[in-house]
Amino acid sequence: MTETQQTENEAYTQERRQQEIEQLRDMYTQTFTSENGVKVFNDLANRCHAMTTTYVSGDANASAFEEGKRAVFLHIKNMINKE
Repeated sequence: MTETQQTENEAYTQERRQQEIEQLRDMYTQTFTSENGVKVFNDLANRCHAMTTTYVSGDANASAFEEGKRAVFLHIKNMINKE
């Protein structure tokens, strides 16, 4: 494969990945903006400490676990908010 072909292949792959991400964003948006989806989203926000600290005094493992839950929620939120 020539260098030009490799560059074109990488550009195509990057473009295809961007399209896949946009499709996923649309799926997240459809899922979490329906009436039931909003209820689930709000429940996840509460359960995953979206707006509160995840620190557990004296327990680094528990803090890490809670922060992991929060990270998943923030990923969902970021997928919905196309900013």
